[in-house]
Amino acid sequence: MTMQIRDRLSYDGVDYYIVEGPTVREAIPVEEFPEFRSITTASDRGYVSTWLIADGFLYLTSVNAGWSSHMTYRDGRVVTISEDREVLDRLFPERSSPVLADWFTGEVIVGNGESFFGRSPYFALYPRYLIFLVYRGKLLAVDERDAEWWNRIYS
Repeated sequence: MTMQIRDRLSYDGVDYYIVEGPTVREAIPVEEFPEFRSITTASDRGYVSTWLIADGFLYLTSVNAGWSSHMTYRDGRVVTISEDREVLDRLFPERSSPVLADWFTGEVIVGNGESFFGRSPYFALYPRYLIFLVYRGKLLAVDERDAEWWNRIYS
């Protein structure tokens, strides 16, 4: 098992690594989602996404498929990828960037502070966590918890 490259979230001008939260795959029906082939064990999904919370809403701002050897789009085209490539506009051709994450309802949990490794070398821990409660892309609440909370919930 390899530690995975984390998606990022920008909030109030600060960038955080997402510990738990939305995925691009949730927005697109399984049969229409492109096949990303990962060529590194650090990106099993084959893509990395960037998110933004601004003006009370959660947005998807970037999807980079830089670890793919090829991908198949909704219309059946197969494109070979050999470098980092932004694919947000191809995944959401009917929307402009940033894309409102109106498909997502749940918690977005990000690490806050310097990361460290606990019992597992594959999973970074943080001294604090920010929890964003989101309903259909709208930010409802923000809470901050300490590492003890994380340990009680996820140990």
